[in-house]
Amino acid sequence: YSGVSPEDVYPKAKAAAARALEIDNTLAEAHAAMAYAKQYFDWDWAYAEREYQRALQLNPSYATGHTWYAIYLGALGRHEESIAEARLAQELDPLSLIISAVAGWIFYAAREYDRAIEQCRKTLEMDPNFFPAHMYLGQSYAQKAMFEEAITELQAAQALSGGSTSMEADLGYTYALAGNRKEALKVIGELRKDSKRRYVPANDMARVYAGLGETDQALAWLEKAYEERYPWMGELRVDPRLDSLRDDPRFQSLLRRLNFPGD
Repeated sequence: YSGVSPEDVYPKAKAAAARALEIDNTLAEAHAAMAYAKQYFDWDWAYAEREYQRALQLNPSYATGHTWYAIYLGALGRHEESIAEARLAQELDPLSLIISAVAGWIFYAAREYDRAIEQCRKTLEMDPNFFPAHMYLGQSYAQKAMFEEAITELQAAQALSGGSTSMEADLGYTYALAGNRKEALKVIGELRKDSKRRYVPANDMARVYAGLGETDQALAWLEKAYEERYPWMGELRVDPRLDSLRDDPRFQSLLRRLNFPGD
């Protein structure tokens, strides 16, 4: 959740996955790990899909592989397939907190916010302190303009995550959406201060500016996020928090450079 620069870790992840495949090309986990890295760092969607499919062919019961493939499909807007994969992952590992929470994101990406909220609540019934569930729940509340509930959940996510800047940015975006410009700008100031002592993704800043309706600033920060190869740029096609930017030619240019199939 944005603790270190992608350029510091993803090449190492790809090298480790490649080494694992050299040792044993039938390891489903290694194929899935390579797919994940190719999806999020290289934005090589065709390669990633082949690797996910190979992983699941080798081990159809690999729940994490189904979850990652669900995220891949959701990022491409293939929501029915994505939901089916997420459901299968839950059936295979019903006690996994992250698989349950990610199912909430799958519904969120599909703009099915009520189902996302229901799923995240189920996750929190298993563990009230699992911050990704609070995060996805808060994001879903924000899209339904339930700002008080959204802020409560995102504050919980930030606290439980140990101060993730991504959680802070989600709070800033939600304050902006709720019309609380002062608090949103305060978050931007905090993110700028944080960036002097640790890695703060440019995408975090972009989200808050998008919420404020400051299109030029939001797009400038998204360009920086592209340059630093921030992984969650791979969700640009479906992220509702960036809907205000979609008609801008600069945003469309970014989508094309992210190599989304059909763009």
